[in-house]
Amino acid sequence: MIRQPEPPQVTLTGISLTRVSLLEQSFRVKLRLQNPNNYEVPVNGFQVDLKLNGQPFLSGTSVDSVTLPRLGSATVEMDAVSKLSGLLQQIKRIASGETHKVHYSLTGKIYLARPAVSLPLKEEGEFDMSWLEQRGD
Repeated sequence: MIRQPEPPQVTLTGISLTRVSLLEQSFRVKLRLQNPNNYEVPVNGFQVDLKLNGQPFLSGTSVDSVTLPRLGSATVEMDAVSKLSGLLQQIKRIASGETHKVHYSLTGKIYLARPAVSLPLKEEGEFDMSWLEQRGD
């Protein structure tokens, strides 16, 4: 009997804007996956959704393969897409001074090569955006 692996711990390590169009933006999302299992875990796909302040912001998928080392970590990158309305809502809230903190929630799945199952991904945190505030002298 094959035991299902424990889900990896995920850390959002970067988001880069790669393309802007009138209705959609493309991003490159970087994640660090930490394997809590005492054996390698071969992964052959990813799916993530990112919410900012409770609102959907971007979604992405990848069919890239990576092997998570035993009790180790690996960094993966994937393309993701955001709708203009989601981006504008977040910019408006920050620019208005309504909030200086941006709460994020990352959820998704990794798809394993062996056994052929999926495992959940989840991370939450906050960005402090007060550095954007302009200060008068």
